[in-house]
Amino acid sequence: MKSSLWIKTLLRSPVRTIVTWVLLLAAAFQFTLSLTDYLSTRKGLEEAKDRMKGALSLEHAPGLDPNAPGMKAGTNLFLMYDPTGPGTGMEQYDSAQYHAAKITDAELETLAAYPGVAQVEVRTMAAGVSEYIRPDNVGDVVVIPYKDRLVLEATVSERVQATDRELDWVAPRLAKGCDAEASCVLTLEDIRVLGGDEACLPLDKGGGNQLFVIAVPEIFREQASLWIYSNAVFYRNRLYAEDTAGLEEGRRYVFVVRVDRSSHDAVIPRLCFGDDTLLNWWPYYTDVTDLPDNYLEGEDFAPLRELIKITSDDWHTLDVVYANDMSVIRRAADLRLVPVQGRFLEPEDAGKAVCVVNEDFAYANGLSLGDTLRLKLGDYPVEQHVSLGAVASTRGRYAKNWTEQEFTVIGTWRDVNQGKYLTEDYIWAYSDSTVFVPGSFLPEGAKRGEHTPGDVTLLIDADAMNAFVENELPRLEAEGWITYWNDRGWPQMEEELRLVVQAAWYKLLAFGAATLLVIALTVYLFISRRSRDYAILRALGMEKGGSGKSLTIPLLCLTLAAVIPGAAAALLWYSRGGEQVKAMALVGVPVLILLPMLAALVMVNRMGNTSPLALLQSKRRQK
Repeated sequence: MKSSLWIKTLLRSPVRTIVTWVLLLAAAFQFTLSLTDYLSTRKGLEEAKDRMKGALSLEHAPGLDPNAPGMKAGTNLFLMYDPTGPGTGMEQYDSAQYHAAKITDAELETLAAYPGVAQVEVRTMAAGVSEYIRPDNVGDVVVIPYKDRLVLEATVSERVQATDRELDWVAPRLAKGCDAEASCVLTLEDIRVLGGDEACLPLDKGGGNQLFVIAVPEIFREQASLWIYSNAVFYRNRLYAEDTAGLEEGRRYVFVVRVDRSSHDAVIPRLCFGDDTLLNWWPYYTDVTDLPDNYLEGEDFAPLRELIKITSDDWHTLDVVYANDMSVIRRAADLRLVPVQGRFLEPEDAGKAVCVVNEDFAYANGLSLGDTLRLKLGDYPVEQHVSLGAVASTRGRYAKNWTEQEFTVIGTWRDVNQGKYLTEDYIWAYSDSTVFVPGSFLPEGAKRGEHTPGDVTLLIDADAMNAFVENELPRLEAEGWITYWNDRGWPQMEEELRLVVQAAWYKLLAFGAATLLVIALTVYLFISRRSRDYAILRALGMEKGGSGKSLTIPLLCLTLAAVIPGAAAALLWYSRGGEQVKAMALVGVPVLILLPMLAALVMVNRMGNTSPLALLQSKRRQK
């Protein structure tokens, strides 16, 4: 058959041809759009189901009792199982009510075998030393000043007994409990800061600097700690005023003190002697009057050099938490720890040098999204504890090995309950100096076999949540675990997604039926309107096949010219779903091409079984 014949067929009635093309184009566009929308929503449901995991946090029963004696006063800060932590080994703290029992790797293996548990997420905290300053007090939150240790070199110009008026001024609450006769006032001159940040030194270094040495009576020796408000010196049942009797006027000493700014009724910030972390490390004061200027370089002063190094680094020490998915952290799952700018860390960030920092830390240090944060990463793991964090404090907590890494800030976080977490959630919350980095950067030496409850989250498959809650949670509680379950809103989310998928399906069925109707009508009009041409060709002696092609080939060309652009326009118009969904939607293109041709073949076959004369007579009767 000559090509000119089917071209003439198309051009003989241009208006009908254009109308047929427009109808097929619209049908292809709308059907492809509906198919893509359905596939996209269905894919979204499956992806959400695969991505969503229930978050289960747990701890050994009995849990930490926030109302235990001394707990509100801060005694929990010393109750680390870490043998290098401050306050460990004190008899008055050897009680299980003060401890967060560890979860071991063996227990994690058992928990991972529970039905429905998809993954055990383990986080680790270690130190990271940066150029930035670890903030102290942000808003109403008071950070316990473990890092506020100072190493001073100064000359004692005067040492006199403290008066009742001075004792009452520096210790408004506890003056009556002080040993006035053994207390004294030190006046220091030429103060030189060797370790720590001199910005926290609450003294006028221009001269006339007085340190009040308050003596603690014998009756207080058995107390865990005794906070004495003073301008300079504070005692903790280790050092007493009689121990300062050797201090001589006119001689130069190295003093190791701490700055405590957490008092609400102190006249000015106070310093203190009696740092328990110095035991078996270095004295509270050392006479260096007759030593050469380079005395610190001597072998005997190696521990002091270490003390100075750690004291200075603690001001720049951040709590680096190695995490794979921040959204499953208990406080994040409870919507208490929330992203402010950017986003949280996700499993896809493994291997990427990115980090998420606290909003207040970023503000205090002028950090923005996209900025870099260079850290020296230590390999000594520490327990998650909001107040103590990763500051070294004692020499045993200072890492032996360090690696340097530069991270890009991709998000900031904030805890919406910061004003309370120091006393309520101290093993579940994080300090303002916490930086989250991908778990893939965890130093090899920081891996451990036991974990604080806040470091562990069990992830439960979305499809297994209901069965897990009904069967496994009661089993865990019967075994002595305290559980904190969070479905992360999946039941409601799943129901909403199913309704969206259902609506997309109904929409696809409706437009599918409309498309079939349009195709049937279009083919019927195209073929039936040209049945007279078909009959004439048959009457002139052309075979059935040739006569049929005079109709099907033009229709095929018209269909291709309508379906391909229509489907392409729908795929370009639809902005969601991704390339994979659009590739799947292309399956509808051959269907849209095949259906008109099948309908056309059926109609042409019926006409082929009818004589040309009968077709002409039928056409004449229709007119």
